[in-house]
Amino acid sequence: MGYHLTTSAENAVPGKSDVSPKTHTPGSPVKERGHRYLMPEMGRWIGRDPVHEFGYQVVSKAHPVRRDGNVYAFIRNRSVVLVDFLGLTEVTSAESFCGATKTADGTYGLHVDDGQNGTVVLNRITMTEVEDEKKRMVTSLQRYEKADGCKSRKYEGGFDSKYFAGEGQQHQYYLVDGQCPIWADNEINYIGIGLYEGWLCDSLSKAKAVVWVWKVGKWHTLPTEGTMHWLEIGYNNYQTLKSANDSCCRCSGFSDILDSL
Repeated sequence: MGYHLTTSAENAVPGKSDVSPKTHTPGSPVKERGHRYLMPEMGRWIGRDPVHEFGYQVVSKAHPVRRDGNVYAFIRNRSVVLVDFLGLTEVTSAESFCGATKTADGTYGLHVDDGQNGTVVLNRITMTEVEDEKKRMVTSLQRYEKADGCKSRKYEGGFDSKYFAGEGQQHQYYLVDGQCPIWADNEINYIGIGLYEGWLCDSLSKAKAVVWVWKVGKWHTLPTEGTMHWLEIGYNNYQTLKSANDSCCRCSGFSDILDSL
């Protein structure tokens, strides 16, 4: 865990650097790691992630290990076999936003622990724009149903909103109607999944279960609160956006992974 154990040479004094390029104060039990302090003897950070719960909940393809809910844990206290692979994306804006700090050049920035290390400009959008996006996706769903004569999960793959940069791409971040918190693109993307589940006439609880199975099974991580938030927005708004003659005709013979729920 980067803890100085012993000094063997006569009159030797521990240096200001250890296994990490970060400096530390000789004799101090804690190690400075930039955004917070590490207590090697305890195998944990002594403070929460600066971005709070968002840090360990953010979903990224780069996360091969499912994390527990301990926001103080340092690589699950398994430094021999695991590494701290998470990077920080810097979200910047010319105007102040929630959680951001003012930089020397007068702009505002926030570091988000999302497994990437780029710099992105905060996108400011309105719920009116989101509503327009939902209407566009509903039109697509209705077109699929008209072509097939029924509803099927075969269109679910790739049913993404315009707010999603795509797998393996740098995450983008959005502030909606100027209200906190900021949302990751892969969270807002779940408005589309919510609409899709509503279109299939699944219950909201089943829609959430589908997401849990997908996230745990595919990405080995848990869906964020933001994911569930936008899933509900998409699902609950579907009834107001669908056409008057929309039905619940399901295609026969297709496979539903959660029919047993």
